[in-house]
Amino acid sequence: MGLFGRKKKETSAEVGAEETKPEVKDVVEEAPAPSHGPFDISQRDVSKGYLDLGPLKLPAIAGIQIQPLFAPDKKTIMRLNIVVGNSVLQTIVAAAPKSGGAWKQILDGTQKSFEAQGGQVIRNENGPWGEELLVQMPVKTPEGQDAIAPTRIVGVEGNRWVLRIDIVGGAVVDQKAFEAVAALINLMVVERDSEPRPPLSIIPFVIPAELASQAGQ
Repeated sequence: MGLFGRKKKETSAEVGAEETKPEVKDVVEEAPAPSHGPFDISQRDVSKGYLDLGPLKLPAIAGIQIQPLFAPDKKTIMRLNIVVGNSVLQTIVAAAPKSGGAWKQILDGTQKSFEAQGGQVIRNENGPWGEELLVQMPVKTPEGQDAIAPTRIVGVEGNRWVLRIDIVGGAVVDQKAFEAVAALINLMVVERDSEPRPPLSIIPFVIPAELASQAGQ
């Protein structure tokens, strides 16, 4: 996720006593900007057109609904449900170590958890954002009938953060609905705060005052 590659120095050989050596210059190679998000805050300007939800900057697109899920203290927002049409993005941002590997650790633990509950899990290494999980979970309908609840779990690991999104609803089974969801995910921006946090600890969301007042009304 870094913006710059390693530095290279041009070297010159000594060709004669009367010749001057070329000046040695540092050449900085810039890595190409990512073609889509989720982005790190260092890669995207969010001063306009974005909702500031703390660690997550969400594009302000008409029709999107935000549902905060609180911790037991009824104050700390641990997860956001983002409703897009008939789909829901269950979103979490967590701290990640500089050494990386957080998303793989999450995938491993999540797969084991679903399988322990009787779910069927397919691990797809070539998802739009990298490795992901496709889950088929047996459930009971309100009428007591057996059914399958599909979930697509995607994530991105950035600069000391990891973003996890559990996609449920229409976008799991309908390509057109998924394209709308993917377009939103590709515009998301994550900002890791400066607080020291244990690896994989959840970074709480913040609801802007204007949104909170609208929800209250």
